[in-house]
Amino acid sequence: MDGDRYHKSLQMRYQQIYKQLGQAHFSPREIAYNTLRPLMKDLKEYGNDMVALLGKIADEIESRLALPVLRDLVDRDVLKQEIEQWTQTVVTGPRAKNLVLDACERYIDDLDLTTVVTGVRQELIAAYMGDVYLSNFEALASSAPGARKYSISHTAVRDQLPEVRGHLDQYIAQIAGAAAKKLSFDHVRMPEAPRANEVVALDEILSL
Repeated sequence: MDGDRYHKSLQMRYQQIYKQLGQAHFSPREIAYNTLRPLMKDLKEYGNDMVALLGKIADEIESRLALPVLRDLVDRDVLKQEIEQWTQTVVTGPRAKNLVLDACERYIDDLDLTTVVTGVRQELIAAYMGDVYLSNFEALASSAPGARKYSISHTAVRDQLPEVRGHLDQYIAQIAGAAAKKLSFDHVRMPEAPRANEVVALDEILSL
């Protein structure tokens, strides 16, 4: 990283991603892959306790919808309140807690209460990861940079964000699937890179 700031609102770990978006030297898929490094650092800082919490919530949702007699007792608002109470018991900052709550509440709002659900761990973890990315990078990168760098096109940044997000969601789904088994991001391998020689272990990324 060259230490330059290209967008006033972004953390330093995301400055190079913004630069890559604005210079058109990388494909959207490559940028999405490169975004995994700062994203996973954010998730590591928020802690594996958040992943364990999402696993607990997912397992509870699946168990409550396992049988028709149980489904009839599910109240969305009550479930949201219980999730909020569980979240408050986790020792972490309010930002991570709010992102977990947002992901869970959206999932519950869209939940079909008439049928069995499976794979909820992966879905909730992926939603949480996507919200961390949106909050810490995409939403900020979409706003005016506040710094004039002639080599960076803010228009190009905004134009590429939707395609980058599409590729990133595919990578997130793969990582979330692995994290759902361990309820941890530790030692989960990165997805295959756009170029075959760039496959890197996630714990190597997090050690940088």
